[in-house]
Amino acid sequence: MHWTEPSDRLLLGLDGALWQAALHTGVIDDNDHLLHDPRRKRARSKDLVEARFGLSISGTYRRFLRDGVFDPKGQRARHGRDEPEHRAYALLAGVGVLGWLAHYSDRAPLEALATALNALVERQVEESRSTAD
Repeated sequence: MHWTEPSDRLLLGLDGALWQAALHTGVIDDNDHLLHDPRRKRARSKDLVEARFGLSISGTYRRFLRDGVFDPKGQRARHGRDEPEHRAYALLAGVGVLGWLAHYSDRAPLEALATALNALVERQVEESRSTAD
């Protein structure tokens, strides 16, 4: 399996989460039309992260999504073309998914991830000490 396959799924998951949130919060209708800009025929992913269209996300996270994950330069990478920037956009998508979970969940996923990673490192240190003795 090529490494881009999992990254494509991350990007699709983040994109899908944005569309679902936009639909459920009245930013778009069932036909993907922006309700706050009826002149536009159909919304685009990058429209969903614009403050003027109404999706409720923090300014810092909004800028990260708009200028990092959904910027125009990454269009080809986001659509599965193996561009030189694809790895960078895969990492941005992963961080975007964690940010999405942190924004919409009751638990702090980044703290849970840090706790799990710390426990893993502690176990590995203990195992390496026991094998060294």
